[in-house]
Amino acid sequence: MTNARYPQSYQTRPMPVRRSPAPARKAPKARTLILLILPVLMVMMMLIGAAMPGINASDGTAQNAADRIVNKEDEATRVDAPITSEVPDTSDYAFVMGTTHTTTQGAEKVTPKLYTDRDVEVVAKTVYGEALITHSDMEMAAVVWCILNRVDSKGYACGGTIEYVTTFPGQFHGYSESHPVTDHIEELVIDVFERWTAEKNGEMNVGRVLPKEYLYFWGDGKHNYFTTEFLDGETWKWEAENPYEN
Repeated sequence: MTNARYPQSYQTRPMPVRRSPAPARKAPKARTLILLILPVLMVMMMLIGAAMPGINASDGTAQNAADRIVNKEDEATRVDAPITSEVPDTSDYAFVMGTTHTTTQGAEKVTPKLYTDRDVEVVAKTVYGEALITHSDMEMAAVVWCILNRVDSKGYACGGTIEYVTTFPGQFHGYSESHPVTDHIEELVIDVFERWTAEKNGEMNVGRVLPKEYLYFWGDGKHNYFTTEFLDGETWKWEAENPYEN
């Protein structure tokens, strides 16, 4: 039976088969990763080349550039070695103008001072209050050495800077900020500081008038008596040679 609306030839023609288009081929994952990473690598190489211009130098090799970089690092980090091998165990010392002296080999070197102008001031005021009455340079110098012995020691009210030890509350009653700094006492204090500095730099027989173990002293109004313990221990008998005139 045919449909009158369409010719028979059309009705009997087989219907065309509709085919879906073939799916597009996907690019391999490795290729995609390469395409993504390659621009990043190119940018990184450009940045490295800008930071290390020596690699593209006309002399040729990357080794030469590396050598130049190492040399620049050495120049940036090199620190001149100190002239002396021993310094006090404190970060509060201010190294001021040095003293030139001749070593046993005849070579001159500059020894850094281990004290400040403020150290000289407070110690001079202490000597004024503690030992001026003795009228003896040796006994006044012993007060300075006692302070320096405490600087080099550990324990209560010891260690630290010269000013710290000298002005520590309740230790040196002769210290007063109102005391004057006389020329003679100032010169004496600097003299002891210089001897102490030379001793710490390895010199022997610097003219020390008080051994290192004497950290205390008491007075009777005329003289001071230095001891190894507080109001106890051995009392110094002034057995050292006197480097001063009195």
